[in-house]
Amino acid sequence: MLDETKSSVSDFTNDLKLIKALLLHENNCSCTALVYKQKIADEWNCMEGKLQFEAFWTFINPNPDAPRYEFSRMGFVFEMLLRCEKDEYGNFVDVGAQLSRNKHYLSERCLSAMMDPETKEVPFLQSDKSLSELINEEFGLLVVPKEITCGMFALWFAVKVVFDRLWSWFCFGVLDNPQNCFTTETGEAGCNVLRDLLTTMVEADEEELIPTGRTLGDNLDLEAEVDDWR
Repeated sequence: MLDETKSSVSDFTNDLKLIKALLLHENNCSCTALVYKQKIADEWNCMEGKLQFEAFWTFINPNPDAPRYEFSRMGFVFEMLLRCEKDEYGNFVDVGAQLSRNKHYLSERCLSAMMDPETKEVPFLQSDKSLSELINEEFGLLVVPKEITCGMFALWFAVKVVFDRLWSWFCFGVLDNPQNCFTTETGEAGCNVLRDLLTTMVEADEEELIPTGRTLGDNLDLEAEVDDWR
């Protein structure tokens, strides 16, 4: 049983390494593509840094000590992204069951999205904006560099949406009142509670998420705060 657990953790870790390697590879990339890949790499590292803030980590994750997150806590963000996916009947995909049946479910689902050159929207989530609109707003690009597929941009935008919602939720709801995870449920039940709330937040308008009308910049220099707390 112990060997099976170690194997499962190793598979999950290797899947995340593969996703990161394909997303950020620099082989034979033009200078233009390298600029955008570096931006994504910087954003990835920033997320990793915030996930090391224990109060944030233990608030968003019902299972913060799960061995599969030991290599990188970003694995949790990708996992929650997949948990937001709905099937053709409008039901959430049972990611726990999928991972039990297919040890490489994480990489297979993400890679299928990344390698899709024809995609016009972010995967796994509902979005009011097309992929071309998001790329233009974020990078000022009208033409995507050939070294970065539309699917790569699409997957990264989806990851950013999930992470930003979790971070905003923590900052506005918990920062002044530190507490443990918002749910007492653990395991699959805890992940499902988080998924339900996260999906609602992803699909909500920004003004609905911040009823006070304040922005993060109005209240906190978040990066400085996080550095102080470490």
